Amino acid sequence: MVIKKSPFILIQQMMIGMFFVVIAILSLTTLEHFLSSKFALTHWQALVLNALTLLIPALAGLILFVYSLLKLRVETYVLRNDVIITNYGIFTKHQTTQQINSLRVISSYQNFLGKLFNYGNLHFRAPYGKEHVIIKSVDNFSETIIKLKKHISGNTSNKLLKLSFTKILQQDEDDEIEFKSSLRWDYKQNKVNKELEKTVMKTITGFMNYSGGVLVIGVDDEKSILGLERDIKTLRKKNIDGFANHFTQIFNGYIGAEYRQLVKLKLQRYKNKEVCLAYVSRSKVPVYLDWDGDSQLYVRTGNSTTLMNVKEANNYIGLHWGKH
Repeated sequence: MVIKKSPFILIQQMMIGMFFVVIAILSLTTLEHFLSSKFALTHWQALVLNALTLLIPALAGLILFVYSLLKLRVETYVLRNDVIITNYGIFTKHQTTQQINSLRVISSYQNFLGKLFNYGNLHFRAPYGKEHVIIKSVDNFSETIIKLKKHISGNTSNKLLKLSFTKILQQDEDDEIEFKSSLRWDYKQNKVNKELEKTVMKTITGFMNYSGGVLVIGVDDEKSILGLERDIKTLRKKNIDGFANHFTQIFNGYIGAEYRQLVKLKLQRYKNKEVCLAYVSRSKVPVYLDWDGDSQLYVRTGNSTTLMNVKEANNYIGLHWGKH
């Protein structure tokens, strides 16, 4: 995917250039009057001074325009797999690459001209830390944002599917990884707690509405392997198949069977205990959690899952999916 700069940026730069040209002309005109009043200039000297007063700013403006035009043609950004490739340099070509794995948060800005001509600035940044990439004056701005988010979320989903359980254990909880002690067994109260099932579904919904993720069930926040044994003992069918069936049952109840295809369950044995890995893909449309007749929109924010109010939900849907 190639990201190009908008040609309309030349209009903005020409306006800025014209402003400085006018300032330069006024300054040189003032200087001309000063020199004329202090020195007795011949007709030809006055003529040359007048010409320079107009020629110097015009030449500077022309150089600025040509430079901006050349820079517009050579400066491009290419998204390829997991990297952003930046090509730049007018006289000598340069290229830099930036891993996109950690730069999953995209913010945007448009000034008045940008909104008028559909261009703006994109800011890629990591959820944590100082890593960032800024792309200015992006052409076809609204369409580019939608394509970028799909590209990044697609890479995120594919990357997570390739992670083994041991690799996931080495990660901390963030916007795409979450650990849960159990599906329904409350270790603090030492009994079944169906509120935990809702919490699991909230996390899955948040992943769907963000960029995908993986939920590990049977591992607590300290990375201790608790397994699924307590959960399985509470089920009618007391085995791994029973666990998977119960997961699907509560998923269909809270989220909807039509979205079940977005979650891939992987049940595996680790250190003599069963654990569940739920690989969640990004949804192409908003996914709501049904609770007591109320549809709730949850979104992954950092290492937590956040319930959006009506205003937040409308804004997020517009930014994340655009018109759908």
